[in-house]
Amino acid sequence: MKTRLILSLLTLVGLCVTTAGGPPQDKFEMKDWEFRWTVAKHEEIRLSVVKDSERTVISLRTRMDSDTFSPHDAEEIAKILATTEDHFKKMRPATTAIDETLETEKYKISFHQSPENGFSIFIKEKTSFSSMLILDRQDVEAILPGMSQAVAMAEFVDKKINP
Repeated sequence: MKTRLILSLLTLVGLCVTTAGGPPQDKFEMKDWEFRWTVAKHEEIRLSVVKDSERTVISLRTRMDSDTFSPHDAEEIAKILATTEDHFKKMRPATTAIDETLETEKYKISFHQSPENGFSIFIKEKTSFSSMLILDRQDVEAILPGMSQAVAMAEFVDKKINP
C-alpha cells in the first residue's frame, strides 16, 4: 500500500514538473515563416529553394540583383542555360558585340559577347519591369545542376517542411 502511494505521488509530481517546465506548445502559432535551402553557391551567386506559408519557389541571387521562379520555370530556364558553353564557343571569336536570345514561356535568356565586356548571360522576365539577372559561364556551371532539378527539389522540401 505504501509503495503504491509513493509511486502515485511520484507520478503526480513528475506530471506537474513536466507541464510546468516550459510554455504550453499550443501558445505558439506559425503564421509568417520562411525556410531557405541553399543548393548552390559560387562567389556571390546563391541558388536556393525557398518555402514559406504560401508557396515554394526557386530563388537566384546574383551580384547585382535577385529573382524568384516557379520550379517549372527554373527547369525551363535550365534547359537553355545548358547551351551556355556552345554559345560561348560560337561567339568567342567575334570582334564586335553579338547577342542571341532564346525564350521560355515567361523568360528571355540572352547570351552576349563583346570585346569590351566578354561573355555574359542575361535572364529577364518577358512581361515585367523586373530585374535582369547577369551571370557568367562559371555562375551557370555552378547553378545548372540545381536549376535542372528544381521541381524535384521543391517537392522534396514540400514533403520535409510541413508545419
